[in-house]
Amino acid sequence: MAADKTRFRQTFGAASIHALGPRFHAVAEINVTGWSAWVRADPTRTWTDAGIEARRRMAAAGYDIASGDTWAVNEFSSAVRRNTGAARANMRDLVRALHDGDGTLPVAKGIVFVIGVGQNLVDATAYKMTMERWLQDDGFWGEMARDVRWWAQEVYPNSFNWGVAGAPREQRAEYFNEYLQHPLILAEAGPSSVATARAFLERSYTALTSTAWRWPSAFGNTDISQLQMNDFVSEEIFSVRHYVGAHPETIPQGFFGTAWAPRNLSGLTKMEFGDQTRAILERLASALHHSYEQGGSSQEGACGPQGDHVWCDEDVAGAAFNDAWQVFVQWTPLTT
Repeated sequence: MAADKTRFRQTFGAASIHALGPRFHAVAEINVTGWSAWVRADPTRTWTDAGIEARRRMAAAGYDIASGDTWAVNEFSSAVRRNTGAARANMRDLVRALHDGDGTLPVAKGIVFVIGVGQNLVDATAYKMTMERWLQDDGFWGEMARDVRWWAQEVYPNSFNWGVAGAPREQRAEYFNEYLQHPLILAEAGPSSVATARAFLERSYTALTSTAWRWPSAFGNTDISQLQMNDFVSEEIFSVRHYVGAHPETIPQGFFGTAWAPRNLSGLTKMEFGDQTRAILERLASALHHSYEQGGSSQEGACGPQGDHVWCDEDVAGAAFNDAWQVFVQWTPLTT
C-alpha cells in the first residue's frame, strides 16, 4: 500500500508478485481507514463508490482477477461486530462493490480481515454475547457469503498463555484452538438462527495467527526470544493443522494464515536482527512443509521432521493457560 492508503504501490506491487510465478497471487489492501477518509472528503460519495473506485484502481495497478489476484479489506473494526452506527451497513456496501466492480470488470470474491480481542481476555462473557447477536444477522452473513472467499479472524495468540512449563504440546494446542477457532466453535454451537453465518464460516473461516516478532501487544504478545518464537510458530501451525484434520467437514482444509511484522525491540544489530528474523521465517516454512506437504502430512510435522519432533518444547517463564475461551462451546440464549 502506498502512503495514500487508497492507492496501490507501483514499486513492489502486483507485478513483483506476478514475477514469482503462477502459484503466487497479488492481493490489494483495501485500507478501511484510508477509504473512510476518501468517502468523508466528498459528501456525495458512498461506500459503494469506494468499492467501485478501489476495483478501478486495482485494474490500473495491474491486479489480474482472472489469474487469481484479489482484494483484502483491512479491517472490519469492533464497531462492525457491535453494530455501532452505520459501520456494519457500510462494510456490506463496500464488499458488495468490491465483488461486483463497475460492471465492466470481472466479479471477485476477496478477503476480509476482522479485528479480534486478545487471548489474555479475563472474562469473555460480554464479547461472547456480542458475537452471538452478530452471528444472527442473517442479511450480513448472506452478503459475506456472496462476496467473500476468506474470512480471516485476527486471533493473534499470546505467548504467555502458551508456553506453560511441563505442558504437553497436545494440551497447549487445545488451549490455542479454543482461542484461534472461537468464532467457528460458537457458530457450530448456535441455533438455526445462525445457519447462514455457520455455513459461511465453515467454508471460509481462517484463523490469522502471529509470526510478528517482537511485540508486547498488537500482534498478541510475542516479546520472547527468537528460539522461543520459533517454537511458538511451530505450535501455532501444529494447533491449526490438528483442528483442521479433526474437523474435515466443518472448516476449510489446507488453509493457514499468519501475520509477519518483524520489530527490533531488543537493540540487535542489523545483522543480528536479520539472522534471527530469517531463522523465524525458516521455521515457519519448515513447519508448514512438514505438516502440510501434499495435504497428507501429520500435524506432528509442525514440531519437526519425522522422528525428531522437538520444535514445540520451549517454555515461557510465568506462562499460564487461560480458561476464558472455553465458554464458546455452548450457546447462551439471548434475552434481549
